[in-house]
Amino acid sequence: NQNMPKMKREISEKPGIRKPRRAGARRAGGVSMSDVAKMCGVSATTVSYVLGGREKEMRIPGSTCEKVLAMCEAVNYRRNHLASSLARGRTGTIGVVFPNARGDFMNDSLWGIREVLSERGYETAVALSSDDPEIEAQHLDFFRDRLVDAIIAFPVWADSGFGHWGSPSESRPVVFIDMSPPLS
Repeated sequence: NQNMPKMKREISEKPGIRKPRRAGARRAGGVSMSDVAKMCGVSATTVSYVLGGREKEMRIPGSTCEKVLAMCEAVNYRRNHLASSLARGRTGTIGVVFPNARGDFMNDSLWGIREVLSERGYETAVALSSDDPEIEAQHLDFFRDRLVDAIIAFPVWADSGFGHWGSPSESRPVVFIDMSPPLS
């Protein structure tokens, strides 16, 4: 329809009606990847490859990488990890659910998990359930909603069983420490 572009333009120019945000739009209080690209005279894709560590694979010259990294530092650019996570389909975060952090075993386990995950490039989000299955279920929902890549848990056993853990076909890996739920 020939009138469509004109109609959109008229609507967006009315007072009090905001234009739709474009991809790469400025985040609150910061500079977008597109802004960095314009300042460097390169594409946003080039900036993305440099910041994602793919400059060699994509054969981006060293001088371009240096220019992009220097500009990011100069304007205090911070990568939007939420957007990156959505694009990659992974967050780089593992949720860890423990009943408590009392005692050497629990404390040593938490530190060991964090250390191993860190060596493999993962961040660790720790939640303590205070030995309460309802709180544990809330933490599981929290991690599922934030799309953690996997969950490691020392689950709380309760008369209610493991119903709050969901089905064995959970879309992300769940690793249990010290016990496993029945596969029903």
